[in-house]
Amino acid sequence: MKYRIEQKASELFMRYGFNAITMDEIASHLGTSKKTIYQYFTNKKALVNVIVENQLKVLQNDVEILQNTYDPVNEVLHNLESVEMLLNTMNPHFLFEMEKSYPEAYKKFLQYKNGFFFNAIKDNLERGIAGGIYREGINIEILSLYRMESIFIAFEQNIFPATKFHLYKVMEEIALNFLYGIVTIKGKKLIENFIAKQENLQHS
Repeated sequence: MKYRIEQKASELFMRYGFNAITMDEIASHLGTSKKTIYQYFTNKKALVNVIVENQLKVLQNDVEILQNTYDPVNEVLHNLESVEMLLNTMNPHFLFEMEKSYPEAYKKFLQYKNGFFFNAIKDNLERGIAGGIYREGINIEILSLYRMESIFIAFEQNIFPATKFHLYKVMEEIALNFLYGIVTIKGKKLIENFIAKQENLQHS
């Protein structure tokens, strides 16, 4: 039952945001009572903490798999592709609500972002340079920070309001712009091959 609660709550929170969903509504979607949920989670904040921690573990695992499967360019592009469905359904206020209302969960997110995620970006750049895919001489520290922050700027509603911009499309445009700015001719061909394959799949 605990797993079912976590799964359903995660689905609802990601789609509608933390503040829009109550424990009563989670219980209703599960066809159970709120009392049952409280047998596993003392309050909504405890539930949010577990869900955020679980999601971060999934994201970390996905990144590690991609690191061991693809070259640096395809790692970035396949990572974006792997979260497309999530981004298509994610409430753009997700991070803002977490920061304002669930500081413990947000602290976990920041630890992931500034720790594992930053190092994964840095590793990607280092491998790309070593493989002749990214240009030599780029400043890895600066570009790692730039890439990390450019990803999360897509959630800024004062810059990219959801009424005007699609979250996934914003992140896709930012990722491609970033890659085209640092790739060599070899890396550029990898981007073009990926895009061509995607277009073929769409038209097949």
